[in-house]
Amino acid sequence: MKKVAVLLAEGFETIEALTSVDILRRAGVTCTTFGINEVEVTTSHSITIRADEVLNDEIYNYDVVILPGGMPGAVNLRDNEKVNEIVKKFYDEGKIVAAICAGPITFGKLGIVNGKNATCYPGFEDQLVGHNAGDEVEVNVTFPEKYQAADLAGKPAVFKVKINEIKAKELPELNDEFASEVSEFDTLAEYKEDLRKHLEVEKENEAKRTKEDEAIKKIIDKSTMEIPEAMIETQCENMINEFAQRIAQSGLSMEQYMQFSGMTIDGLKEQVRPEAETRIKSSLVLEQIAKEENIEVSEDEINAEVEKMAAQYGMEADKLKEYLGDAEKESIKRDLSVTKAVDLIMENVKERAKAKTKKEKEAEAEEGTEE
Repeated sequence: MKKVAVLLAEGFETIEALTSVDILRRAGVTCTTFGINEVEVTTSHSITIRADEVLNDEIYNYDVVILPGGMPGAVNLRDNEKVNEIVKKFYDEGKIVAAICAGPITFGKLGIVNGKNATCYPGFEDQLVGHNAGDEVEVNVTFPEKYQAADLAGKPAVFKVKINEIKAKELPELNDEFASEVSEFDTLAEYKEDLRKHLEVEKENEAKRTKEDEAIKKIIDKSTMEIPEAMIETQCENMINEFAQRIAQSGLSMEQYMQFSGMTIDGLKEQVRPEAETRIKSSLVLEQIAKEENIEVSEDEINAEVEKMAAQYGMEADKLKEYLGDAEKESIKRDLSVTKAVDLIMENVKERAKAKTKKEKEAEAEEGTEE
């Protein structure tokens, strides 16, 4: 697996750098951010990011180097001799060098984009329409008044461009060959039918969850309960921990997220508090219903749930059971009883709907008789 280094200079474009890191880490690629001068680097939007490392010779053991754009970040990369040395050495050794948006100005300085394809500054496209491959065109642009590099803001510029190649996106034809390449099916009709079934199941599940949420909300609205502040605080912390685990899977720490978003832990708690209160109320209502209706969960049902979990984790059920303590088993039992409580509520909703429909029909029949 290749190792990727992303170089961060003061004034880099946040999205261009962090999106690259996010996607690569999600794909399981070793991706390290290097601050070219300090470990803490401020983006072009005044967000301070803590890089994994300060630029050092360890970078020569990497296979790919990425230069994000942004102003003045791209200029700071271009003007840094160590960065120039690294990029040139990577290029000469046949390693991958990549740059985004304004990032290629370093490549231009080093002469490694001559004859290469590169993306263009926004506004080029309109002035290239009608030209052919091989044409040399002068493109006139004006930098925005509120440009990140103050010395370029509002100023005109002329770019001399040579069109090396023209490409067009061609979508594959929807036929049996396409279906066999992207799925387990031999024909397009079979593939479409499978997709239709999956979409129907998703829609049905979504509709089911919506109805369940509405039914539970009605019960909550009719209930009176006082929730201790400590319980709300714990639920908020649990939700934040869940969020931290999700973003960690994409290689982003909570500290980095806080820097990126400008959010604080207290701010996050306030943000999730309404949902935390809803979760607690739903849980209390459903647990009380399960208790009052004497809902029980059998050992067979617990075992069946463990088997489902084992299948999701790609484990043997017996092996998973060995890892489950009494607390985990009790949690599974509680979740199953809550699920049964939800099913009971929805069954009751259906019965009431049937009874209401029957009464309405009887009322209509009586009105017809009277007439």
